[in-house]
Amino acid sequence: MNSLNGVVLVDKPSGMTSHDVVEDLRRILKIQAVGHAGTLDPLATGLLVCLVGEATKLSQYVMNEEKSYRVGLRFGIRTDSGDITGKVMAECDAGSIEIPDLKIKIDQLVGEISLLVPKYSAVKVGGRKLYEYARKNEDVEVPKKIMTIHRAQLLEYSQGQALIDIDCEKGTYVRSWVEKLGENLGVGATVTSLRRLTSGAFKVEQSQTVSEISEKLNEGDGPLVPMEDVLGAWPALMVFNRDQTLLKNGQIPRGIFGQISQIDVKHGIRLLDDQGQLLALVVRDDEKGIKLARVFKN
Repeated sequence: MNSLNGVVLVDKPSGMTSHDVVEDLRRILKIQAVGHAGTLDPLATGLLVCLVGEATKLSQYVMNEEKSYRVGLRFGIRTDSGDITGKVMAECDAGSIEIPDLKIKIDQLVGEISLLVPKYSAVKVGGRKLYEYARKNEDVEVPKKIMTIHRAQLLEYSQGQALIDIDCEKGTYVRSWVEKLGENLGVGATVTSLRRLTSGAFKVEQSQTVSEISEKLNEGDGPLVPMEDVLGAWPALMVFNRDQTLLKNGQIPRGIFGQISQIDVKHGIRLLDDQGQLLALVVRDDEKGIKLARVFKN
């Protein structure tokens, strides 16, 4: 089992932390080198991309990928955590909301938006995480952060509750977006449910529960997505013979530079061996032109 390298797509249930999922996978796969790319709150469900073995080196790149969520929310209520599990801070009648106005307010929160990060988050202020202040009821100035929303679409609205799909960049706090929407409507709002639908090229339909993963392993059916498929939007180049050895030793072969110069690189390029396995990642560098970002063991 210790040679496992790849990605496991987990459908996280509500009530579990992302760390709980990782611990379960470590036990099931019998390997300690397991991490995840993008935390889901205990309330949240859906796609959790877990990285195994050498694939843990892909973490920062997977986390940079765009994500989408389906969020349920209730108007007329504010909580200290930004979701329904928190302490209620204020309530009011939200019966005056009209769907046309709601859609307008949603559209106004698409693009780059400066939002307060949640009080119950791991963002550090003064060397301490915000949730540490919140748990002790200590006053602290909550910072703002630029968050990028590509799309927000109202799916359902009834009696003060709504269901909305959101496509966003990394680092977006959906709780903050929901609270801002409630503020703009003058009634407040809090998250009642949150489900991650996509992360990069991966979709929640591809994921499995931890129990399903365990059952398939017992049947001899591995759950791993190969590393070379993880950053599927990145261009790929095949590397042969001596150039493979140079890469494994941390050197970029001369011939690679010429090939890369002809590729429109947004994020980086995957370098594959003659068997199609991921050897390395190269990325753009302001000084060197390109640099070797990661090298993987096969």
